[in-house]
Amino acid sequence: MAHKYEVVTTGNGYWVDNDGTRTQVITQDGQIIMGSTSAPQVLNTNPGANVIGQTINLLHSAGAGDCTDLYGSYTKVAMTGDGDSGTTLVGSAPRAYVGTSAGTTVADEVYGTQPWAKHSGTGTIEAMSAVSAALILNDADAFTSTNSINAGHFHIKTYAGQANGTVTSSNFDGVMIEVYENVTGMDSMLHLSTAATVTSAIQIDGGSSLTNVLDIDDTTGCVNVASTGNDAWVPNNKGTFTQQGQLKISIGGNTFYIPYGTVA
Repeated sequence: MAHKYEVVTTGNGYWVDNDGTRTQVITQDGQIIMGSTSAPQVLNTNPGANVIGQTINLLHSAGAGDCTDLYGSYTKVAMTGDGDSGTTLVGSAPRAYVGTSAGTTVADEVYGTQPWAKHSGTGTIEAMSAVSAALILNDADAFTSTNSINAGHFHIKTYAGQANGTVTSSNFDGVMIEVYENVTGMDSMLHLSTAATVTSAIQIDGGSSLTNVLDIDDTTGCVNVASTGNDAWVPNNKGTFTQQGQLKISIGGNTFYIPYGTVA
């Protein structure tokens, strides 16, 4: 790498060349720059092992009662006053790019961000989340969002003016929650909880472009409960309903069965 950053005193540091020459003093209001948004740091030789742009490794082992918060990394960007209405404010913007246009993929797996939370031992904790997102609206000021407000918002998109390629994958999902078979005692794969007034628990937009509202790949668990006959309400006598199974749901602790089948 062309340079590295070396902290020598609290709040200060130096840019250091490969030969060990200190080239520039960095005070605490300076920047730590490893490449730029347009020109990366270049590896001139094959490292033959892992390459880590930045490492933060903190260990707390002094006992209880001497640490309030422990952050591996804390990033804050803020605008005060009138600001600039054309500015996009982003607290953190990790990027992962692989390959080139019409090129051959050069990596096995690619993750834009990959947080892990691991618990070892038998110690009791209050809560544990691999990802915890908070949307905080706690000031008295009222404001208007011309688009949307979300605690989490996921996009699958192509850039404007770019042609769409064909993606072949065994799973192509906006959000996928996968629970491995050795996990036991799990109450819910998706848990919606609210103490506020919410209009819709689930809202689906898509119209005619949406093929299935619900797709369940299960023939022994929550569906295909023993049939109780072909009695079902068909609107305006549109045909004869032939039941093929039932969907099992729980409402208020009570179990109900919704028949499904075909109408001829």
